Amino acid sequence: MEPTIEPHWQCFDPFRRPASNWARVVELAASGKRAPHCEEPIVRRALAYLRAVGPGPVPRSVSRVPHDLRDIAIAYGFHQADGYRAWQLQALLLTELTFDQIAVRMSTTEPAIAAFEALFFHVRDNGRLRGWDWIFSAVLTPPRDPTQPPESLVWQYFALGAGPLLVDLLVEQYLGLPCADPAQRANIAAQARLLTRWHFTPWSDFSAWSELIGDMLRQRGRAKVNRQLTLQLRSLRAVLETQKQQSAPAKRARAAQFDTKGRSTVIKSRKNRTRCGKSTRKVQDPREASPATTVEKDSATTSAGPSTPGGVAA
Repeated sequence: MEPTIEPHWQCFDPFRRPASNWARVVELAASGKRAPHCEEPIVRRALAYLRAVGPGPVPRSVSRVPHDLRDIAIAYGFHQADGYRAWQLQALLLTELTFDQIAVRMSTTEPAIAAFEALFFHVRDNGRLRGWDWIFSAVLTPPRDPTQPPESLVWQYFALGAGPLLVDLLVEQYLGLPCADPAQRANIAAQARLLTRWHFTPWSDFSAWSELIGDMLRQRGRAKVNRQLTLQLRSLRAVLETQKQQSAPAKRARAAQFDTKGRSTVIKSRKNRTRCGKSTRKVQDPREASPATTVEKDSATTSAGPSTPGGVAA
């Protein structure tokens, strides 16, 4: 469980998650306590809406919600749907568009966009869009399966780097809307997914990289691009296959050091050689001479000859 941060310090937290305000609302609603006066106004309004409506689906008629909480109801509807509309809204919030421009594209009101951003995707506070380290650690997190990144991650990644026009193209391709050149649009969307995989694939996953380069070669074969880049990709794929084959014995050796329960067999063998905290290995007596010392003594005795009890050589 993450440590609870005081409300008046949350706005200065550099590790604050985009949905931290909504997490605070859910925490206050579960506790049954009143919101402190130091809470942000959006948190207090969302808490009032959640206690009035209750968790679950949004009411079919927004007119039943009080007028001052309708923007919270619309934002909560985007959050509950969790479909392409929410993905598109999150991607557009990562661009330089204003709230009113995003509202026109999403066919909703500007207060609803501001409420969604403040509650569920808080990325525009204190110039966070310019903090690339925070965005790639808290917003654009690596997927579980780098070979199949989610569609929302592709849209957000290219919204941050390419802008709203490419987001519109990806949304149209996802929905299958008619366009003048569907082949070119499909090619651009496929390349966007490949570049997203290129960024989020870990360098240690040789099999994922080999599969990614194979997909890029097939995509570039269909696109008929320059031959030099294709040869570079093929050589990189050959290097990755070689590293994959070389790393396989090391992985098997590391796996052999653990039993079925995950315990180290090396430590277990050391414990078997130890009884009551004392090692059972034979320790050489320092009084015993080493083989090299014995050979030296024998050679010295032979050169001096046999000795008599009186100490005079015969």
